[in-house]
Amino acid sequence: MHEIGREAYKEYGDVGEAMKYRDEVCNSGYLHGIIETKFSESEDVFADMRTMCGEYRHGSFLSYQCNHGLGHGVMFYTANDLPRSLEMCDALGDSFASSNCANGVFMENFNADQKLHLSEFLKEENPFYPCMNQAERHKDDCYLYAPTYFLSLHENDYAGALRWCEGAEAGYEPACAYGVGTQTMKENLNDPKFVESICMGGEPEQREPCIEGMTGLYISHTGALEPARGLCARLEPINRPACYGTVEELSGLFTDRRL
Repeated sequence: MHEIGREAYKEYGDVGEAMKYRDEVCNSGYLHGIIETKFSESEDVFADMRTMCGEYRHGSFLSYQCNHGLGHGVMFYTANDLPRSLEMCDALGDSFASSNCANGVFMENFNADQKLHLSEFLKEENPFYPCMNQAERHKDDCYLYAPTYFLSLHENDYAGALRWCEGAEAGYEPACAYGVGTQTMKENLNDPKFVESICMGGEPEQREPCIEGMTGLYISHTGALEPARGLCARLEPINRPACYGTVEELSGLFTDRRL
């Protein structure tokens, strides 16, 4: 979907026109591809960053996805220079825009192709790197996406990922477990009961954030709340409060949309 977004921007030559064909499928990968390509030819990336998401209601799902996409875009623009990318996100000023942009930066870093799009901010011997070196405001997002890299090194070892999360920096173990739930759901969208079983197989304190992570990913993937409510209803009774709680927590993103 990133590649299709890149080609769409080349075809239409305009972000707004290309975005007319946007869909939330694959976590708005199409949108991210548009933004990355726009940045690659921009004369003033920061000026574009400040205006590109302005057409979406502040605090809405599309505003979130757009600002998250900016994070992917600045990593593309800076050749995966994570500190510089975070500085660009922070300079947006608005906390909603800055935090979601930073979220996209960390997602891009931990998904970096180490042959085609190298990141210096990944270490096979320590998949938590560089989370311990981040400012406190960025650590949650960093630890949330670190499991993506761990699972790229240990394919399908979801139970192992939860065990590994126990070694995260004190206070950030829940963010890591949330990230395992997110990535496990992303890789097993057609089998949520399997994802639930992974969450329940971890330590007791990991179950709730893991369920929250799988639910958050499902909302992001579908771009709506109602499918997630259906997901919650299919979970074991003990897991439903965490699932429904995540739906409620993210409901503000959709207040101006019919669900």
